[in-house]
Amino acid sequence: MSSGPKPWLKGRKQKQLKASNFIKAPPLAAPASAPSQSASGKKQQQQQAQSPKQWQKPNTSRNGRNIVIGTETVQKPSKLQKKDAGVVAAKAAAAARAADLRSGEEAGPSSGEEDDAMDGAEAANPADERNSAAAALSVAHGEPLPGSRKRKISESAALAGLETIPVAQLRAAEAEGVAGSGGEQRWRNKEKVLMLTSRGIPPRHRHLMLDLGQLLPGAKRDAKLDTKSDRAVINEAAELKGCTSAMFFEARKRKDCYLWAAKVPAGPTAKFLIVNVHTMAELKLSGNHLKGSRPVLSFDQTFDNAPHWVLLKEMLSHMFCTPKRHHKSKPFFDHVISFSVADGRIWLRNYQVCPSLEKVKVAGEGANLVEVGPRACLNPILIFSGAFGGPVIWENPGYVSPNDLRAAAKREVAGKYTNKVAKRAARRVHKAQNAIPKGELDDVFK
Repeated sequence: MSSGPKPWLKGRKQKQLKASNFIKAPPLAAPASAPSQSASGKKQQQQQAQSPKQWQKPNTSRNGRNIVIGTETVQKPSKLQKKDAGVVAAKAAAAARAADLRSGEEAGPSSGEEDDAMDGAEAANPADERNSAAAALSVAHGEPLPGSRKRKISESAALAGLETIPVAQLRAAEAEGVAGSGGEQRWRNKEKVLMLTSRGIPPRHRHLMLDLGQLLPGAKRDAKLDTKSDRAVINEAAELKGCTSAMFFEARKRKDCYLWAAKVPAGPTAKFLIVNVHTMAELKLSGNHLKGSRPVLSFDQTFDNAPHWVLLKEMLSHMFCTPKRHHKSKPFFDHVISFSVADGRIWLRNYQVCPSLEKVKVAGEGANLVEVGPRACLNPILIFSGAFGGPVIWENPGYVSPNDLRAAAKREVAGKYTNKVAKRAARRVHKAQNAIPKGELDDVFK
């Protein structure tokens, strides 16, 4: 009887006939106390013992986590037992490796024959060495072992007894951006700005925010903020977006717009009142530059005179600069963002750099500036030490609230009527005090 595949049997029957699903049954030996078998039974038993191609399915059954094979019961190990066994083996390998390293350091330099023997052992099976070293490092740093569930092993470093200071220093150096070979420090600009508004923002200020977002390729937007009191949630939104700065446009009475510019999550925060806003849609200027190109930031000399101006200059430079080699930016400098201080306010302008067409080589002296837009004026109010809160470190003494300005204008308009009524009363009093005397000819024509 052949055990090969049979083309006339298809599907499930052909799979059952494969040799991998069967085991060879051992010859059955009659027990001593068993009764004598008949001649036909003995003949059948001899044929089964002589035929090497006879296969029989094993007598196996499952009882929960135990496997019954014939009369023997084998307990199946659980997943947790397997992982614990793997962890114990890794700890033992790491401890053995650490002991070997310590013994080698204490023994000093070995002889030439021992070095040759060690080299031959390492060359014989380098994969085991790499695996043990990887397991030791993974156990020492609390990382998940290969092939096991991701879970931290906090006490492994203490049990293994490994010295992890050099590896920790190397990882800290890599996190700070220090090159491993040369040791030169390389700083990368990863500034990102989160831009969001509150409910009820005026259309003009909303278009201003969109225009500023086009000037900042690395800016990220978020949904409108419903609350006006709890601004600490902006720190969480910026952290989720991976941003280092935040620009929050807060609308009040659907007339005024305040800009909160903050460095998250530690601060500081500057609060501005946005006035004299002119968006790109209404200016219609002739200037034009590439969208996403990197700007040249120009600051007035006044920013170096006072400490609060120096702080505002640093914050604005972090927010309006475009990181080098940003995936949404273009490696060109074709526009200038200007920040000028006049009348205690910051005037924001955007210009295009137009080089001279006559010169082949572009130079900064012969270039012209053409305004692109948008325009805005930022009136600084307060500077806080924290992110969207904290103690006040600077306050503008010359700031006047828009509510006070509107109240003064209303009082001035209301004063016109009050003055008119007062003049009428004064005229009546003047007439009573300075009455015209009655003449002699007043009754002639009556």
